[in-house]
Amino acid sequence: MNLANIRCLAEAGHGYAALQKAEQALIEGRIPEIDVPGDTVDDKLTTLLAACWMIKHMETTGCTSTMAMRDYIAMVRRSISS
Repeated sequence: MNLANIRCLAEAGHGYAALQKAEQALIEGRIPEIDVPGDTVDDKLTTLLAACWMIKHMETTGCTSTMAMRDYIAMVRRSISS
């Protein structure tokens, strides 16, 4: 999980629907229409999932991307420690 890549993608302005479309393309083995940073398909999917979560969180709570990133990291840490 590369936080810089996640933040970059979440702040790129592609929108939630475009990120979901890119995720679906990767799942189906196609090349996404947008550039998704990452070394492997798994890295790219992780980045897309996190960026989608951040965008939805910012839309629903009105928080900044920095706060959304912090909340995402906290959620991941909780899920790992459980």
